[in-house]
Amino acid sequence: MTKFTKFNRKYLDLSWNWINDPELRDMISSKTITREEQLIWFNSIRKLSNYLIWGIETDGNPIGVCGLKNISKVDAEYWGYIGEKDYWGKGIGSVILEFLTAYACNKNLKSIYLYVTNTNGRAKKLYEKHGFSVEEIKEDIIKMRLYL
Repeated sequence: MTKFTKFNRKYLDLSWNWINDPELRDMISSKTITREEQLIWFNSIRKLSNYLIWGIETDGNPIGVCGLKNISKVDAEYWGYIGEKDYWGKGIGSVILEFLTAYACNKNLKSIYLYVTNTNGRAKKLYEKHGFSVEEIKEDIIKMRLYL
C-alpha cells in the first residue's frame, strides 16, 4: 500500500542519494546541486505558501517524493519521482498522480501542468493515460497540462 507522509529529514537524506543517481537525474531533468544548497532549500520550504511536498511510502518503505509547486489560484506544477528503482513499473506513478490530482481538485484548481523530458517515454505515457496533453515543446522538454 502506498501512502503520502510528511517530508522530513529522512526523505531529505534519501532524496540526496536519489537525485544524484545519473539515470534518475536525467529522467527528471534535475540540475546538480550541492548538499549545502539542498539544506538551504529544505530550511526554506516551510515558509513557502506556493509549494507542497510529500514523502512517498510503500509497504513501510520510503521510495520517493512528490508535490505541487508554483501554486496559484488557478493551477499548479506537478513534480515527483520514485527514487527506489525496485518500485519502478509497479503502478505507483498512477497512485501519485491520482493523489495530487484529487488534492488540486479539493483546492479548486483548474489545471495541473508538468514538465517531462522527451526521452522519458514511460513518464509521457503515464501522463497521457491520466489525461495530460502536450501544451508546449522546447528543445528536449515537454510541457503537459491536465484540466480538472
